[in-house]
Amino acid sequence: MYGFHWKKNDLLQKNGKDMENVSFSYDLDFSPCGDAYFGAYDRTQDPSVEYHIIESWNEHEPPSVSNNLLSGTAVINGNEYDVFMMYRINQPGLDGTESFPQYWSVRKENAVQNNTDDHIEGAIDISKHFASWEAFGFDTSGALYEAMFFVEGYRSSGTAELKKLNFEEGQDSSPLDIKPNKYYNTLRGIIDDDGYYYKYDLDNYDTKYNNDRWSSRENANLRYSPVSFEGIGSLRVIDHNSPSQGPCFPVDKEFFFAGDAYSLGAVVMQNEAASADFALVMEYTDADGCIQREILAEASAPTGKWTELFNTSFAIPESASDFSFFIETPDYTGDFYVDDAYEALENVEPFAKVTAENAYPQNGDLNRDGVIDVFDLSALRRAIIRLVMNNNEPPANSDANGDGIVNVADLVYLQRYLLGAPTE
Repeated sequence: MYGFHWKKNDLLQKNGKDMENVSFSYDLDFSPCGDAYFGAYDRTQDPSVEYHIIESWNEHEPPSVSNNLLSGTAVINGNEYDVFMMYRINQPGLDGTESFPQYWSVRKENAVQNNTDDHIEGAIDISKHFASWEAFGFDTSGALYEAMFFVEGYRSSGTAELKKLNFEEGQDSSPLDIKPNKYYNTLRGIIDDDGYYYKYDLDNYDTKYNNDRWSSRENANLRYSPVSFEGIGSLRVIDHNSPSQGPCFPVDKEFFFAGDAYSLGAVVMQNEAASADFALVMEYTDADGCIQREILAEASAPTGKWTELFNTSFAIPESASDFSFFIETPDYTGDFYVDDAYEALENVEPFAKVTAENAYPQNGDLNRDGVIDVFDLSALRRAIIRLVMNNNEPPANSDANGDGIVNVADLVYLQRYLLGAPTE
């Protein structure tokens, strides 16, 4: 690590609420090569907290966080900062090893470029940042231990020349301007670091318990199927008497906001027609109380081929209410399958991707590990017993000989295949 620190000592024992015009302006020549950043750093005691104000960085934003951890944004000295809280667990602190929070303000506009001579002038109003953290509900009551301007690099090289640092020249006299993140309170325990609300593998879908909270539209029958794109199962739509019948995505209305954009999708498959069209549809009530429909995605699925159906950037209209999302088949009324569905923030890609290698089931590979071996033989033996005893639907890839029927002949075929004996 390289860098230098300027420390203001006469602030000690004050807390964030007591600080007035703790600010500075800076003039910096910065030429980093690798991971580096600069800004202001503060620490308090009782409670122990670290405060980070990041003005600019190179290579890696320190740190980037998912939308659900972002408390909001603050506009200070004319610049917009992401504001969030993180925790250090059993790490070195002022009182030895301890666990404590870190408060972050990370400037959105980054002025640093790798391996370039950057001349940067700016101002940091530490008091205003403390006010914004307090406005977001962060505890700023601790006694200030130190406040410093810093330039640091991690496993990197470069130069930094601080030409000017003037204390009390960076005050922002404008009213406090913060924008809370409306997702923060409801979604911080839901959205993962990749931006997904929910990933529905549908391996355990069951109509009796409705484990995945999917519902049927216009009384289509939804049931578990061992036929799957990935994993051990999928959702099967049967008794599909009209194109508009189909499965509805679970929708938690407190997680979806009119006017915002999202990602939504699934993998679908049918094996009763040469080809069938699928549509991902949003239905909602507009400001006049009328029901409106919008096609979010369309795809044509050849028989037996798993096909992607998704939209990574659709916006719910500003005036929309009572919205729902469902899959329909405009000109097809046969059975079909749905697997690996998801709901996420905008621009989040599906977590399961269809490729040339996995689009079509591989006959005999029952456990879907990409290899036909004795484990598939055991799985096929169990599947045939269940078929005889309960008349269940056969699992994916169990038609080993490809004759359209799953029976003992498939077991014999697979045994001969594994032994290297002729299968004809």
